Amino acid sequence: MSQVSVMHVFFEVAPGVVLVWVLVTAARPAQVILRDSRRGRARSAIAYLSGLFAGLGTAFLLFVALDTFLEDPPEIGAIGLFAAFVGPFAGMLRAKWPRPVRRREQRRSPSPSLLAARGIGRLHP
Repeated sequence: MSQVSVMHVFFEVAPGVVLVWVLVTAARPAQVILRDSRRGRARSAIAYLSGLFAGLGTAFLLFVALDTFLEDPPEIGAIGLFAAFVGPFAGMLRAKWPRPVRRREQRRSPSPSLLAARGIGRLHP
């Protein structure tokens, strides 16, 4: 493969890579905040803002990196902004997704023979 064809492939794949990378980076903080905290009135707002800032930072860094790497970079700025705004919602939905109900094990009372062996079941005169 020549150098031109590798650059062409990278040029074609770059918007998808930016979209996925920024989406995952923006979704992760929101998911962690909502999954780990149980109380608080502002936790969803904090989760969204933390994901938004993480996504915007990642989009900016990727934009700068691809701008210096490629001569004519594709329109990844708009894709990065879109992913930064949508990513926290995806993380929040993933954190609130209903998990399968886990059944608790019922505590069994000790057997009468075990209690008798310990001297608890009967009173000895």
